[in-house]
Amino acid sequence: MPDFARHRVFGPLGMHATHFKTDPRQVIPGAAFAYQATHHGWRHTEVPVTLPGPGTLWTTVGDLDRWLTHLHQHWQHPHQLPWQEAVGYGPSDHQPYLYGPGLYADARPGRHAVFHYGHEQGFSAAAHVEAPGLRVIALSNNAGLSADRVTAAILRNLHQQPTLATKEALVRAAAREQTPSTAVQDQPTPDDLGQHTELGTFTCDQAPGNLRLTRRADTLHLWRRGTCDRLTPTGSGIYAGNGYTLTVPGGTGQVDRFTLDLDRAPGLTYIRQ
Repeated sequence: MPDFARHRVFGPLGMHATHFKTDPRQVIPGAAFAYQATHHGWRHTEVPVTLPGPGTLWTTVGDLDRWLTHLHQHWQHPHQLPWQEAVGYGPSDHQPYLYGPGLYADARPGRHAVFHYGHEQGFSAAAHVEAPGLRVIALSNNAGLSADRVTAAILRNLHQQPTLATKEALVRAAAREQTPSTAVQDQPTPDDLGQHTELGTFTCDQAPGNLRLTRRADTLHLWRRGTCDRLTPTGSGIYAGNGYTLTVPGGTGQVDRFTLDLDRAPGLTYIRQ
């Protein structure tokens, strides 16, 4: 996969700073560390991943702009989505969007756009392009500053004030999204781990991977690939996380399922395995 992508995609488009990291020992020139806030300062969050695919594609804003330029050039018909004549778009798990050739699409009249977001190990990325040519790209290495939320805020600013300078739209979006989160992410030490009561591992048929719930004293914690979110109660059975809401039916003594509501993916039901 890395060789195919380099020779057939990245190389021809001049995306020379984009590649898959297949060896955890490999040094990525100029790469930023992923980090998150803790009660005691900051902590790196990246862990080695060697499977080409999720979390191992390294790129730059400049290379993503080259990709979106290529994508927009192939947006031949204003009333069609990119490559729609070759690959069909179908309903997605993120209503009201469609999903097609690796792209989420907004096909509503006057809103034609395609986009994709990604989150992994403290990094997040967003790439969005609209039919008239507006492009927004965001990369974040701060676990508390989500690229998709920044992108959504930038787009709201630009749509509400079309004459707004792009730099000002970015400054406003970043300032809004950097407000203190209700959830503080902590990477527990080995001693801390022994104080957590395991509530189970949960999966969702609409999303890859699995999540774990633990309880420490009277506090719930959600785990994803080693990263721990301390959840804040906001109502009866409702907990706020870092960019999401988690709802547990009944008490937390025995949790068989819960609902995860993300901004772009509400109503994800996770079942205990």
